[in-house]
Amino acid sequence: MYKLAIFDMDGTLLDTLHDIAASANYALRQKGYREHTVEEYKEFIGHGPVHLITMAAPPGRRDAESIGELRGLFSAHYALHDKDLTKPYPGIPEVLSTLKQSGTKIAVYSNKPHKNTAQLCKLFFPGLVDIPVGFQDGVPPKPDPAAGFEILKHFAVSGKETAYIGDSGVDMMTGRALGTFTIGVSWGFRPREELISEGASAIADNTEELINLLLTM
Repeated sequence: MYKLAIFDMDGTLLDTLHDIAASANYALRQKGYREHTVEEYKEFIGHGPVHLITMAAPPGRRDAESIGELRGLFSAHYALHDKDLTKPYPGIPEVLSTLKQSGTKIAVYSNKPHKNTAQLCKLFFPGLVDIPVGFQDGVPPKPDPAAGFEILKHFAVSGKETAYIGDSGVDMMTGRALGTFTIGVSWGFRPREELISEGASAIADNTEELINLLLTM
């Protein structure tokens, strides 16, 4: 059993896709730019808000000033609407509760802005997440592992004592950089092949498989 489980948020714990897409499209609409389908946003999510907005913006409007304006519009809208359609994936609250009862520490490590990350943890997983860590300006987003090493330091555990769980290649790269056992979940935003190609230690196709991996390894 692992001493610490670090979870990605978007596409791993919570299905946030529709709210993210709605807020990004709101920002684009305010500037008269082309909007994107919900499916297209699966390709944009995972690298943090700057990357999300840059990918959504028209190719000719990706300068720093334009991205800053769009990000401001997105952030203001998302702050009000990040819970409209967002919900935990089936079985996720039970996974966290089981881990908590087993004595495993739980962290959430997301490229979602830190304020949103903390608020969503408090709303959907009250008392279950020991520490939420989201994207903050001045700290590189995943797959850079800098913030992840701070999580390990906070709990005084090593990568070998930790499992990292996520739904994307970015997550698998992050987990490998931290030296953790890295579990890819197949119910998220990115294809199974991406998880395998980026070196997932194991793949969980449902929450029963996930909890077995976390408690029996």
